[in-house]
Amino acid sequence: MQVSVQLNQCQQCAHRAINQRKQRKSNCEFVADYSTRRGHMERFHREAYLAWCKANTFLSMLPKDSKARREGQKGGKQTSLNENWEGQQRDVVIPYTHQTFIDVAREWLISTDQPLSAMDHPKFREMIHTAARAKNGVKIPRHQDVRKGILEAFRRQMREMKKRLSVRGNWRVQD
Repeated sequence: MQVSVQLNQCQQCAHRAINQRKQRKSNCEFVADYSTRRGHMERFHREAYLAWCKANTFLSMLPKDSKARREGQKGGKQTSLNENWEGQQRDVVIPYTHQTFIDVAREWLISTDQPLSAMDHPKFREMIHTAARAKNGVKIPRHQDVRKGILEAFRRQMREMKKRLSVRGNWRVQD
């Protein structure tokens, strides 16, 4: 398999060779790739390129100029989202009405595919009565925090069970 690479001649170098009354072509050849062209322009024709950019109100795309622009945009300081979120994290507390509670409970039953008897479960009622005593609404924990709490409760229960079931002393199993 043969790969053909197109080599282009630099017009600036060819123009200079003609101006210097040289009959030979310039020996500046480069692959038809923008990065090598820009690199060549930066190394050999920077002043001419910048003059052309200024005359044509064109933004310089030379590698060093692009890098300097990127560095300048950073400003030497890492941005933070904290300034954008100031004052926006307040939770909206929906005022309680009995009809609102019924609507929300119905939506919860439908969306979580709960049986209708879930509303009668003692733990559900305990949760609702606890939440009803809150003065400024209820902050619902994230699922990661709930998971941590469940795992910690399980570990605590296993430690207590291990203490209760551990038997010291001599004992024998008879056939």
